[in-house]
Amino acid sequence: MGKKRSLIFLALASFQSEARQAITFKLNGGRLGDNIINYTKCKYFSYKYNIPLLVRSFPYSNYFFLHTHEEKFSGQKFSKKILATTNQDIFKAININDILFESNYYSKTEDLFDFCYTHTLFKAELQKMFSPINDIEKIHFPENSISVAIHIRKGGGYDIPLYSLQMYELDPYIKRKQYADRVWPHKFPPEQYYIQQLRLLSKLVYNKCIYVFIFTDDKNPKQLVNRFKDLFIHYNIIFDFHNIKNGPSINVVEDIINMSNFDILIRSDSNFSRSAQLIGKNKVIFNPVNFFWVGNILVVDKVQITFYHKNKFKKILIKPYDLIPKLVELQNFFTEALELEEITQDNLSIFDSPEIEPT
Repeated sequence: MGKKRSLIFLALASFQSEARQAITFKLNGGRLGDNIINYTKCKYFSYKYNIPLLVRSFPYSNYFFLHTHEEKFSGQKFSKKILATTNQDIFKAININDILFESNYYSKTEDLFDFCYTHTLFKAELQKMFSPINDIEKIHFPENSISVAIHIRKGGGYDIPLYSLQMYELDPYIKRKQYADRVWPHKFPPEQYYIQQLRLLSKLVYNKCIYVFIFTDDKNPKQLVNRFKDLFIHYNIIFDFHNIKNGPSINVVEDIINMSNFDILIRSDSNFSRSAQLIGKNKVIFNPVNFFWVGNILVVDKVQITFYHKNKFKKILIKPYDLIPKLVELQNFFTEALELEEITQDNLSIFDSPEIEPT
């Protein structure tokens, strides 16, 4: 019986190795971040089931090595085509010959971020495919500083206007019928969210020098950055930004590559900054988890922090308005991920400052 089973297994393995199969993805018409997520889902299925990937071109794909390294879909004919919306769709048809699987932006996979952290070969393959073909202008960090990338999505005229107060002491904006942050609050956190994370971060790294580059689609980034500078004038923080023409279609490739190389990424749930995390080398990532509205104030009341160090990762959920129970635990994770000096009782005294409380 054992010998018979072995022969059946060998025949099945031989059939799979000779089967003509491939997987591609439907184009979603979105921008670069949307397309990277779409491609990564297809890449996940390809990697997990060892199915050759046929890549479709999308805006900016020709700027990356996937344009030259991946085989292209050029209308190849297959006897059967199956929509791959889940692992189960592929698993049920994995032994069918001459089949094309087709995933899409809404296909359900394992958590892609967790999968990247636990499958380092997959992560390395993503980083390889999204390496730029041509040299880009790299952002250079000041020596002995902790580098922080902040992605603030404002819409830049591409999206409908925002509704929420960006800093809670400002007067309300004139009301309009449609607002981007009412529809997608996770993509458009208020400036207050980033302010809270920076204040917390400064405390957790013992006020070491922090170099902050603000990546944004705001058409007037200087005004945005100046608001931050005014609030952090007494902190050991250096702010930087693109002090040139700016907008939602400028510096696209350069920004996503540079953003992925900072020590820390403080992001929204915009797919642009989510993609930077997917292909990136960030050691600590902040992202918003839960929101509620108080009039025209959008409040982020839960934030996830992911720590990545030496192929190990840890996620912790914090409440920005009730940080005290998590401070020592956070301190330990930051110390390890950023390889800071060990925590001491003297270091802990920084948490006595009232500035830790958000305004």
